[in-house]
Order: sequence, then structure tokens, then C-alpha cells
Amino acid sequence: MLHVADCPNVTVVLERIAAACGEFPVQISTRLVETDSEAATLGMRGSPTVLIDGHDVGYGGEVGIACQLHLPTVDNLRSAIDARH
Repeated sequence: MLHVADCPNVTVVLERIAAACGEFPVQISTRLVETDSEAATLGMRGSPTVLIDGHDVGYGGEVGIACQLHLPTVDNLRSAIDARH
């Protein structure tokens, strides 16, 4: 997960990822992104951006440092996880 400092949505999305994974173990890594240049390099489209195997599971949008307006739901995350594995 890519995020900016003090993003209030990080905890929400981490909880949704845990719910989407259920009983299956998952490794979640987070990365603080501090500049638009870094966001562009990493493909960050708002904070938080959830990547599964390098693929953004969000709703797209402009690359850069900004708040994510539409957070992925548990069902969105579960579908993205199932599609990748």
C-alpha cells in the first residue's frame, strides 16, 4: 500500500484487506510516499493506493500525492485478490 503521512484512510483500508483475506495469511507492506515524483514512479493514484502484485486495485485517477476519494470495498479487494492468485 502506498500512502502519504498521516493518511486517515490507511487503517480503514488495512482492515478491509484483512477482512477480504479472511483466514488466509497475507503479507501487507506499506510505503510512505512524499513527493509527486515518487508517486509517479510508483504509480500512486491517491492515498492510499493498494497494489496487488504491482497492479492498482483502486479506481484510477491522476498519479500524484492526493487523498483517495473512493476507497476499495472488502468485495473489491476480495475480487482483486482472487483475480491475482
